[in-house]
Amino acid sequence: MDPYLLLQSPVGDVPDLSLGADEFARLPLLCVLNEAAVVAVAVSGGPDSMALLALTYEWAAARGKRVHAMTVDHALRAESAHEAAQVGTWIAVHFPGVTHEILRRDAGAIAPNRLQEQARDDRYELMRAACARAGIQHLLLAHHRDDQAETFLFRLCKGSGLDGLAAMKGQSVRDGLSRLRPLLGVDKECLIATCAARGVPYVKDPSNKNDKFARVRLRQLKEALSREGLSARRLAMTAERMARARAALEFYAAQAWDAALVSDADVLTFDWQCLRTYPADIRVRVLMRALETAVPSAHGYGPRLDQVESLALEIFPESLEGEGFTRTTRHHCLIERSAARNVLVIRAEKP
Repeated sequence: MDPYLLLQSPVGDVPDLSLGADEFARLPLLCVLNEAAVVAVAVSGGPDSMALLALTYEWAAARGKRVHAMTVDHALRAESAHEAAQVGTWIAVHFPGVTHEILRRDAGAIAPNRLQEQARDDRYELMRAACARAGIQHLLLAHHRDDQAETFLFRLCKGSGLDGLAAMKGQSVRDGLSRLRPLLGVDKECLIATCAARGVPYVKDPSNKNDKFARVRLRQLKEALSREGLSARRLAMTAERMARARAALEFYAAQAWDAALVSDADVLTFDWQCLRTYPADIRVRVLMRALETAVPSAHGYGPRLDQVESLALEIFPESLEGEGFTRTTRHHCLIERSAARNVLVIRAEKP
């Protein structure tokens, strides 16, 4: 049997759980697309992305907009090219008028020790480049409430701070592409029911049961966690509260940046004493932004939080008598304090 198992629930199995076109249209993030003539949808062929495509198709048809579906062939299994083509066949049958593009990874460049992480990075880069070529500004992704809960748990296991525990953002913009996740408040069972109610086929990826991946192991713990009260709904709610806290801290960090920034002409120069007056978390956020500004990170990954936290303690020691910091390096940046001018200078290291 093909390891990529085709599933198609009979219409009427769980119609009460399916998401309707009107409900989808009322989701908050959809207003971002009002001015867009065409939107892209990432479609793996699973129930989540097929449900998102079905809902986006109905939403776009009612508004005279076009939909462009993108499927990434990850090249991790021999069947992947056939599976991507099968998704295209389903789209042609069930969603006439939707254009479909298959994006293929370079199988020879895949690192065996970080399969899922590299697959994610490559997927986003392939879709970003495809959107840029087509002049598309918005890409819809099918992450849902269960994904949000898993992301929260995954990052908790990694010791993430508040920002990491805020999990995935509903909207993020990078390199001119707006990535939207309108389904973060929707349960996976609702998306399966959405496919069933419309007779839309989907596939179940066998790698979702491979417990060599951390996310799969966390998913397998879901039932036990739910019995203790840690349901996906509650975990996602906690992530949402973390996101609100993150937004508030970023607001005050932006104020601190504006208040302390002396110059950004050639290098970043800050009033050390001004920064000293802000709470520790705000100082960490200003330093993180300064390092990322001086040396932009590849794939959006900035310096590690623990490294910036230790830097903040060096620059702003808890003891006022211990203000002996002069110079150090982090994230390919040189950080210096001039006691005479009482300023903090951050610049990219010379090659």
